[in-house]
Amino acid sequence: MKARMTIAAIALGVCLVGHGCGDSAAKRQAQEQKAAEEKAAEMKARREADLQKLGGVWQRPALKINDGKTDVVPTLEIRLADELFGRALMVSGDQVAGEPMPAISRCGDFRLEGDGEKSFVVWAGASPDLKVEYELDGEKLKLKCEKPVDVVGLPDDFDLSGEWTRKKD
Repeated sequence: MKARMTIAAIALGVCLVGHGCGDSAAKRQAQEQKAAEEKAAEMKARREADLQKLGGVWQRPALKINDGKTDVVPTLEIRLADELFGRALMVSGDQVAGEPMPAISRCGDFRLEGDGEKSFVVWAGASPDLKVEYELDGEKLKLKCEKPVDVVGLPDDFDLSGEWTRKKD
């Protein structure tokens, strides 16, 4: 009888040293869950801060459209409040010289995403949604786009990739 109690006490001691026979796995899982939640909250806060910095009008140097004569300045407007979409991303070309042309743009809702290392603007104004990697550096916005976009008033298959500068009022 005494031997059985000793074996039970040893087994109980092993369980207590191991933090409660199975509790260590539950604790580890809870810690991993908490770390994942903290990382998700950090990423959300980062995207919210980026959203405020992204808002406004961005431009690139003028380029010639398909007629070879008309210069336009590619313009990217990120509206944080839009009557139609809630918030919107609009791409257009502001005419600099040449024959007058109608101002036409491409507009649609967008959202921010990220994977910890890279940040993306996902634009619902394209079909299908267009994922554009972005990097903010003060008054400069660097974009890397998966594919060109079709915007009337800009050259065929316009590529959003490149460095954009915040438009000065």
